[in-house]
Amino acid sequence: MVTERFPATIFVDLDAIDSNVEVLRDRAGSAETMAIVKANAYGHGRELVSRQLYSSGVRSFGASQLSEALQLRAEIPRDTRIFTWLASPGVSWQDAVDHDLTLSASSIDVLEEQAQVHGVPRIHLKIDTGMSRAGATLADFDQLAQRAAELQARGKIVVEGLWSHLAEADDPDSDRTDEQMRVFSQADQVLAGHGIDPEYRHMAATAGTLWHRQTHLDMVRVGIGLYGMSPNPAWQSAEELGLKPALNVAAPLVMVKQLEAESRISYGGTWHTTSKRWVGLVPLGYADGIPRSASNGAPVVVAGHESHVVGRVCMDQFVIDLGEGTAPIANRGDVVWVMGPKGANVEQWAEKTDTINYEVTTRLARHIPREALR
Repeated sequence: MVTERFPATIFVDLDAIDSNVEVLRDRAGSAETMAIVKANAYGHGRELVSRQLYSSGVRSFGASQLSEALQLRAEIPRDTRIFTWLASPGVSWQDAVDHDLTLSASSIDVLEEQAQVHGVPRIHLKIDTGMSRAGATLADFDQLAQRAAELQARGKIVVEGLWSHLAEADDPDSDRTDEQMRVFSQADQVLAGHGIDPEYRHMAATAGTLWHRQTHLDMVRVGIGLYGMSPNPAWQSAEELGLKPALNVAAPLVMVKQLEAESRISYGGTWHTTSKRWVGLVPLGYADGIPRSASNGAPVVVAGHESHVVGRVCMDQFVIDLGEGTAPIANRGDVVWVMGPKGANVEQWAEKTDTINYEVTTRLARHIPREALR
């Protein structure tokens, strides 16, 4: 029997999650808060995070893929709403209804499929207000609303919600959010014209919740903010927003050694020592979600000292600098805090790898164990 566990761990600060929920609830005002736990809870571990959110009083959850929504249903109590909005053609809508999931429909063909199940699915109709992803365009929405009204009158479905997604809510100066709200209002009027008055209208994700009060409506869908990150750190940092980062990535040093001057490190020899120097080996790589673009400079903290990646990130390991002198700044077995409050923050990694904080955390591999930070 294999008993050896993966060498790295993602520690999740559940107290930070609780604190972030309260900050976002306060911003949402009277609107209900839906916790978005898609993409393995933004890399934090869906089951661990969702159970904590439930204990904090959250009763509405969102997971984009139908498959992850079905898994989520097995992880949290049944007295919860789970909203899901992405599924492949030919999917079993019956499974979704049997597991009490709330569904999205952007087109008549999807709506017809959902109406064929045994039971009465709860549907949120999606209007494309300008994101140009899912959702019916305003030109097509009247037909979708008409068919939804017919199916609802026959007891085949319940139109529980009307929803959309904001494209530039992370730019508080953009006029596009107000433009999208006008389209949303028109779609709501179309529904009313067909006798449909949905219980929930929702537009705002975290950015809308924080910076666009007019988008709160009946419900807000909060994602990135739950995990203590800002949707736009250049506008307002997590600290300025009162959000606490929850994710900490840790791994032990598995080897420490001293190199001679002019030693080249890792594939391609893109970094070399200019003097006699200590280095350490960290057992994480791009197969684990550490981007190769983190090579030569991504920050870490080890034994209380700031350090950085030297040489190219490999598939399952990378090297860090451990200083000059007669002894290294850290030893084999010492914990390297790769990112998070105990290490370098996620925004620093995002800046180094030319991406956004969302991508840094969501790409962290599922095989890395997630544990509550004690």
